[in-house]
Amino acid sequence: MATVNACHECSKGQVAVDASTVCADCAAGRFQDQISATINACHECGKGRVAPDASTPCADCSTTGRYQHKSSATVYACYACGKGQVSSDTSTPCAGCATGQYQDQTSATVTACHECGKGQVAVDASTPCIACSMGQYQLQESATVHACSSCGKGQFAANATTPCASCSTGRFQEKDVATVNACHECS
Repeated sequence: MATVNACHECSKGQVAVDASTVCADCAAGRFQDQISATINACHECGKGRVAPDASTPCADCSTTGRYQHKSSATVYACYACGKGQVSSDTSTPCAGCATGQYQDQTSATVTACHECGKGQVAVDASTPCIACSMGQYQLQESATVHACSSCGKGQFAANATTPCASCSTGRFQEKDVATVNACHECS
C-alpha cells in the first residue's frame, strides 16, 4: 500500500520558494497575509509604506511628518523627523528647516517648518520664534535669519519691526550695540 504525503501549507508571514522547500518567515519589511499561502514570495512595501509585521499588508506612513524612504522597506516602522527637520510627504526623507525657520517637536507631526514674522527670529532650527530685544529689529515678513539686526552708536530702532534711525541733534546713543529703543537727551 502506497503512502500519500500531503503538501504543507505556509501560514501568514511565511512562504515556500517552491514545492520542495519548507516554509520560511518573510524578511523584514515584507509580508504575506494569506492564512494558507498560494504565493511563493513575500510582498514588498513601496516607498512611503511599511508592513507593521510579516503577516500584515503594507500601510501608508500617513501620520503627518513621518516617512519611509527606502524603495523596499527593511524595517517595520515609519521614521519621524526630529527637531529642526520635516518631511514634506511619506516618501521623502527629513530635511533641515531653512535659515530663519524652525520645527521644535522631538517627533514631528508637521510637514513644513514654522516661520517667524517681523520683529522675531528663531535662534536655531529647533527653537520657536522670540521677539528681538530692545535696540534690535528684524524687518522680513518671513525671517531668513537666525539673529536680529542691531543698531550701532548714534542709532536706535523705535521697535523690533523698524530699521535703525540716526539720533536727532541733541540726542545720543553711545553703545556699539544698542540696548534701547530711543536716543538719550544731552544734558
